[in-house]
Amino acid sequence: MRVTRAIRSAAKLAGIVIVGMARICGALLRGDTRYAGDLTRVLMWTVQQDFLLALAAAQRLVMSVPPRDIERVLVIKLDRIGDMVNTTPVIDALHELFPRARVDVLGHPTSLALLDGDDRVGERIPYRSWLYHPLPVLPPGPRTWALVAKLMWRRYPLVVYLRGSYSFLTLGLVSRLAPFKFVAGEPIVEQLLLPLESLYGPVTHSAPRLRVANGFAEFGRRVLSHREADADGPAVVIHASASNATKVWPPERIAAVADELVTSFDARVHIVGGPSDGEILSQVASAAGRQHIYHGDLSIGQVAGVIAACDLFIGNDSGLSHIAAATGRRVIVLWGSASLKLCRPVVPPERCIILYHDVSCRATCPEIACTNRDHPLECLMRIQVADVIAAAAQLLQPRRESRTARHRSIPLVVAEPSTNTI
Repeated sequence: MRVTRAIRSAAKLAGIVIVGMARICGALLRGDTRYAGDLTRVLMWTVQQDFLLALAAAQRLVMSVPPRDIERVLVIKLDRIGDMVNTTPVIDALHELFPRARVDVLGHPTSLALLDGDDRVGERIPYRSWLYHPLPVLPPGPRTWALVAKLMWRRYPLVVYLRGSYSFLTLGLVSRLAPFKFVAGEPIVEQLLLPLESLYGPVTHSAPRLRVANGFAEFGRRVLSHREADADGPAVVIHASASNATKVWPPERIAAVADELVTSFDARVHIVGGPSDGEILSQVASAAGRQHIYHGDLSIGQVAGVIAACDLFIGNDSGLSHIAAATGRRVIVLWGSASLKLCRPVVPPERCIILYHDVSCRATCPEIACTNRDHPLECLMRIQVADVIAAAAQLLQPRRESRTARHRSIPLVVAEPSTNTI
């Protein structure tokens, strides 16, 4: 039975590689090198996952499940910002399973910075992988192997292997692996807990929670503080970019939303982006008819602090939307090509409105590129400025009502209470 299953798995993997290589060659022949690179990463990640599952299956024959009194666990999660936010329930579950253990996390430096000041995490181990980020496709060098050797020397009793790279598969020689297995269509937050449940049974399923370091939280409060004594409008943070062009709403519509927020709600609008988002921020600024505040040079920790201090966050399907959800903010998400069931932020509906259109091409969408030639990015283009403003009015209504009631009952109190509950 095992031999037959292994042959079927190998045949399936061979089919995936052949189809993947054909698609990569097709993209190269069309001159679309960027798409070819994205397809290469997807294929290599898929192959690595098969190796990981095969290694874990072999371990089950020779390694026992680590006991509950272990003192150190390693979590490997090398991909993007939102994925690191969605890993926090795994960290909580590990502390529940192993009360004495220190939980170390291996991740991309940018994503890892979100865990600064988080006492749930022990050592933060940075590593850049080309599998999940637009880096040159290179074999592992001396620094990578030095890090692998260091981690092997520690002999972690348990490695929760959520997203890694080929080099770190060698940890399976000395550590028991709890491997991630992708299940299409199932919520990713739930899937990330399955490796633990496969070894230890049911664990507590909690929503992602991000603990913003005190310094970054204070920075955010200062950035969004009122500059005028009589200013009483909400502080709104807008993120105009995303990791992939198929998720980015048009900059001119972002500008129109920002202008209308000022007109309708007397809002103070802050538009954030990363170092590579300068062009999009410039496009928003050029299209806007009002003055807004733009932040293009903040660290991810500072961005998290700003988001945690706002009254409303508006953004594309991106890591920053997950940060807003995990810090308890009210959130509007402009949903593009990704699977809603798989990737949506975990947040109560009274605090989150996702603007989503179930267009017909979703069933065959590769997500990393739009294939709808008749109506490019139709999923996003159907979202109108009026839709976003209506959603903002709905989410800001409790804020306006609470302020009105407070001023009526205590008319002499004009100081604004903190909105920074995390």
